[in-house]
Amino acid sequence: MRFKLLFLVLALLTALVFSLPPSNFRNQLHVFQTYARDIYPDDKVQQKKAVVTLRYLFRNPDWNKAWYWHRIDDFLRTGGLKSASKVAILAAIGHFEQPQVIEDVRYSKPSLDKIIKNNKENANKHNQLKDHEILNTPRSLGSVPKTTAPPHQTDMFKGIPRPFTQQELEMYGLTRQRGSSSNTDARGKRISGADIGQ
Repeated sequence: MRFKLLFLVLALLTALVFSLPPSNFRNQLHVFQTYARDIYPDDKVQQKKAVVTLRYLFRNPDWNKAWYWHRIDDFLRTGGLKSASKVAILAAIGHFEQPQVIEDVRYSKPSLDKIIKNNKENANKHNQLKDHEILNTPRSLGSVPKTTAPPHQTDMFKGIPRPFTQQELEMYGLTRQRGSSSNTDARGKRISGADIGQ
């Protein structure tokens, strides 16, 4: 039984690594807009604050490379954003060393509220967007990354699997509570990467 479970997990991880879906994001700003809309669906003011803050936290120019856009989204949706004033690529890679699970947005909202509050002044200074541009979905794909090397040579996340969705966990029987829409087991304990495969 354990061998079958291990085989299924390894097969899933291999499939995720070698068949990543193409990014549906137009540029880095679009990643932040999508995430902000999911966290604050009815609050445009808070969406703007979130986008401005996230642009400040991911200000490292390397994050602008198209092949990192889905990784930014994965990082945000798996609870990787804590209290740092800047997100380094190596810190994000460290976050994905253990298998991760996409969180329900209700877990992300309180920490994002705190991060917005703590970085408000610096984020506003860093912001170069006009007010009407913050939530407008970009039309273009953004600028081509400034590199002559293809993504398979420069992508630092190469070989690191994408996070599990709740549906994938349920499909492989890795959650302890079937039909759960949150990252908790039957006892209310948060499911982490360490719980996968137990």
